[in-house]
Amino acid sequence: MNALIYWEIISSELKRLFFGKKFIMEVDATNRCNLRCVHCYHYKNDQQPEDIGIEEWDGRFKLYFARGVKLVLFVGGEPALRQDVLFLASQYFPGIGVISNGTIPIDSRFKHRIVVPLDGGRVTNDRLRGVGVFDLIEKNYRGDQRVVLNCVLSKHNYREVDEIVRLSKELQVKGAVFDFYTPDVGESDELVLDNNQREEARWLIYQQINTNPGWVYMTKNTVDALVRRDAARKCYWRDYAYHFDVFFNPRRCFSNSVDCSRCGCIMGALKNPFRTNPRQLWMIKKLFFD
Repeated sequence: MNALIYWEIISSELKRLFFGKKFIMEVDATNRCNLRCVHCYHYKNDQQPEDIGIEEWDGRFKLYFARGVKLVLFVGGEPALRQDVLFLASQYFPGIGVISNGTIPIDSRFKHRIVVPLDGGRVTNDRLRGVGVFDLIEKNYRGDQRVVLNCVLSKHNYREVDEIVRLSKELQVKGAVFDFYTPDVGESDELVLDNNQREEARWLIYQQINTNPGWVYMTKNTVDALVRRDAARKCYWRDYAYHFDVFFNPRRCFSNSVDCSRCGCIMGALKNPFRTNPRQLWMIKKLFFD
């Protein structure tokens, strides 16, 4: 994203502050997915069959572009199954991000950020996401500068922080970021990091920030916010973005059932991305806009 578009986003934030106009939208591109990852929030609840035509998507995009939306994050489901929707969105919105499991290549003509989850080395990742997933990610996205690897740290993999950074370099992608696993309300702590594990993860990420500056797209302030669960108190992402399922039913965040008091999502940890220190603002620009 060039500087002109970046400053357009800044102006949109000013409109949000003064007039209450949201300019960020997160939406499921589809309910369908070719994987069943053990920690995926999408399949904790029954999902309706998805049958949304491209004409309906076009009407939605026109409506929300007219309302001032500039940034769209596609989740799901697996957005790579609806590349027609992704390309249509690129005709409307200057900023687009896609969270894709990496097993289906997104056409190289799509020039926006692709966040690909990788939850450890080959053995750990494939135990959590499915046999062969690691190899497909490597095959589809090696050397792809659209891609940032995202690792969701849980009790299964929180000590593999250095391995994720190493792999992001080996695969020659853009960089890496980390979340902590966020459970649903009432869910057990089977996957959730306890306080000691969160502290250990903090220092492991700190070490990578220190030794690989500019490669891990997080600041220490962001890591601290994850450890403190800051989003439980106030969350820019939850409160100031539109959130929709594939049928455009509003929801609270990525899911209505997530436990905000135990949030480990980097989007919640960013607080207000336009009221932060210069280094963190630079990291956010690199992660989402470059």
